[in-house]
Parts: sequence; structure tokens; C-alpha cells
Amino acid sequence: MKWFAKCMIALAVVCTGDKVSAQMVADGGMENPNVLAEAKAPSTSIQKELSVELKNDCGKQIAIYAGDKKEVFGGHAQTFGGMSKNTIYVKDGDVVCIMNDPKTIQACSIVKATTTKIEVNPGGNGFVK
Repeated sequence: MKWFAKCMIALAVVCTGDKVSAQMVADGGMENPNVLAEAKAPSTSIQKELSVELKNDCGKQIAIYAGDKKEVFGGHAQTFGGMSKNTIYVKDGDVVCIMNDPKTIQACSIVKATTTKIEVNPGGNGFVK
């Protein structure tokens, strides 16, 4: 009977792709609570925060939203002074937008993993490429 149980466990491993330790098979399967099967670790990709220089070439203050594009109209824009350099912290795929008011976007730029600098043009209505 043990031979049959071992064959069934081996078949289950082959069919499901799960890993089972040799000790588990030798002990007769799942009846032993002290024996654990190896669990597959889920692959998670955590986006790391990027430090991006925001340079404002405009002589006046501008309102900038930097973050998740789903929250762009959430009223979380920050004001940056004219002719200034600032550091913002964003993630790959976030947006940096020049806001006219909390509900109106003047211009947006999508942040990529390679982005290190974003520059507002002298008119304050767009970004320098």
C-alpha cells in the first residue's frame, strides 16, 4: 500500500508542478504534519522610488503634480518657485503635470525608469525635451 501512495504522490507532483520533499514521500505523504512541502515564492516586482530633478525655467511659480496618474485631479499639486531646481520622488510610470488649477492640466510627462531630469520651459506651459 505504501508503494501505491508513493506513486500517487509522485503523480500529483508531476501533474501539479508542486515540489515535495523526499522526506514527505518517505513518510507516506501528507499525514505527517511536521513535514512541509516547498512553496513556490510568488514573484513580486516592487517599483523603486526615483529621485528626479525638476528644473523650472519659468520666471513665475508653477503648480506641479507628481505621482500616480489616477490621482492627478486629487488636489495634491505642489507649488515650485520660478527659476528653481527641486528634487521630486516618483516611480516608473508616474506622471509629472503642470497644473493650471486643481482640475486643469497644462502639460504632462510620463516618468520612465531612466528619467533623471524634467525641465519646465520658460513659458511655464510645457516641458523641454
